[in-house]
Amino acid sequence: MSEAMVDLTGMVADSYDLKSPEMRHSLETGQFWKDLKKYMAQGYLVSCANIVEDEDGCPERGNGPKGILYNHTYSILRMADAPEFSPNTGGLQLIRIRNPWGTGQGEWGGPFSDDDEAWDDNKGLKEKLEYEFKNDGNWWMKFDDWKGNYNKVFVTKVFPNSWNLYGCAGEWKGNTAGGEYPFPKDAPKAVEGEEAKEAPTQLDTNDRWFNNPQYRISVTKKT
Repeated sequence: MSEAMVDLTGMVADSYDLKSPEMRHSLETGQFWKDLKKYMAQGYLVSCANIVEDEDGCPERGNGPKGILYNHTYSILRMADAPEFSPNTGGLQLIRIRNPWGTGQGEWGGPFSDDDEAWDDNKGLKEKLEYEFKNDGNWWMKFDDWKGNYNKVFVTKVFPNSWNLYGCAGEWKGNTAGGEYPFPKDAPKAVEGEEAKEAPTQLDTNDRWFNNPQYRISVTKKT
């Protein structure tokens, strides 16, 4: 997903593993909620996914118990704090998700889905969020539920016009469409708590890859 967003926007993309120790700490302290809200306010493009692999490292098919598809990317559209609702538990933190497929498979079926009684238990929340029940692949969910159903976040940083940007126009076309670099598929994966193992050396056997557009950059002063 990160590579795709870089290709589509020309900007910079980061990915976050929500199951990593540092991210678990950021989620527990509430820092990541603040970070996500900041990214959204800055106009960054934010998405999430639940990446699930089998014992051979291949993507799993199917979905979780509440309908979220495995290995499928969802957009984050909005985030909202609602401290006046459920004040005994510190208020509600809600996040609005979109399935890019629109209607059909892969929609949330838990609290605050369109047919859920949580809306009846929180009178006025629907109006506060200016939300309408529609079969359109959009929904709200509690941030706690979101943390339990997604494990990856992708953030594409869209830089403001106040930054100095230089772009090189080009396209992958004809002989220059060499494709992605052929990374070794048998590279060992790092296991949590263990040091990462060195990936095996593999010769580049894809002659076409070198036909991709290439740009040489020289920096003439400290920056």
